[in-house]
Amino acid sequence: MNRSIPTHLLFALVLAGGVQSAVAASQPVAFVDCDHAATPAVVHPKEIVLACADGNANLAGLTWTGWGAPTTVATGVAVLNDCTPTCVGGTFRRYPARVKLERIRPCAGLRQYTRLTIFYVARPFPSGPRRVSDVRGCAHPA
Repeated sequence: MNRSIPTHLLFALVLAGGVQSAVAASQPVAFVDCDHAATPAVVHPKEIVLACADGNANLAGLTWTGWGAPTTVATGVAVLNDCTPTCVGGTFRRYPARVKLERIRPCAGLRQYTRLTIFYVARPFPSGPRRVSDVRGCAHPA
């Protein structure tokens, strides 16, 4: 008994898969900064909130190159509260930074970048490592 798939059916299945892949690839890639349902997905964000609970860390003035590619990079500044003497009484300091987004995953009908890496590029550097990465889970658009 011949169980092979007829050529016309095989062609239709391959074509449908290609169309589906093309549609997925044509969807814009977004990023959700606070990783929860109340935050809308954004394309080319100018600002990314890093400390969602208290707003003590964010990225600002972001200019992107390669948005939609598997990896996109921005230049901007990290604005971090030094929390001295406390976070309430601290001073927000600005550090030049390069930001990389990568690891595109499908989520809630969107394609989203799910890994963020910050590289501090000029002195003075904030205390701590010069490179910080964060993997984001699936976030839903608002």
